[in-house]
Amino acid sequence: MSDNINYTTVADTDGNTVDVFENEISLFLQEYIDERRIDDMRKEPQSRWNAALIYINKALFGTNKDKLIIDSRVSNAYNIDLISSICDVYITLCYEYDKEISIIGFSKLTGINQDTFYSWGNNETQVASGASEIYKKLNAEREESLSNKLISGGSNPMKILPALNRHYGWNMGQPRGADGTARISVSREEIEARAHTVDLLPESADELPD
Repeated sequence: MSDNINYTTVADTDGNTVDVFENEISLFLQEYIDERRIDDMRKEPQSRWNAALIYINKALFGTNKDKLIIDSRVSNAYNIDLISSICDVYITLCYEYDKEISIIGFSKLTGINQDTFYSWGNNETQVASGASEIYKKLNAEREESLSNKLISGGSNPMKILPALNRHYGWNMGQPRGADGTARISVSREEIEARAHTVDLLPESADELPD
């Protein structure tokens, strides 16, 4: 989580701090897992993960949809610091369970319409600058979570590469730079092969063959 926010003071209108939300999100996630007798959530499909996020939302925000609002008398006066902190919790859980991070997923968890996040990213609303940072964070972490799936080899690359290409300009697994040209990247196998080659080199030039 970001170091510039005091998480003991960031709270909702009822005084619940980020730690409370983190504990409750983990609690309801475990409740979902136990009720459905899921052995390993990491092996469950993304659709099951999305169902878990909806379950958590109903349990945590279903009875009070204003938890993330600073003042319910003002339309969409969201508690940006609190939402950003919950976003960090969501991102950590996605990495923990090897799931894709996305605006849609965070929308399912919080109940905030995904169009709101996009409007924050497009600077269409007059909210605090931290709102656009939430959009940027989710967007960047989505790319990272998808690329991690490629590296781990646990998913079919042909199901992941199209999303990376469409949303992040990857070209057959090569991320693109700001100018649109493919950035040079090295696969994990190439890095391991090069490291192995270095290990085989002699320590001194005198030991090299003639």
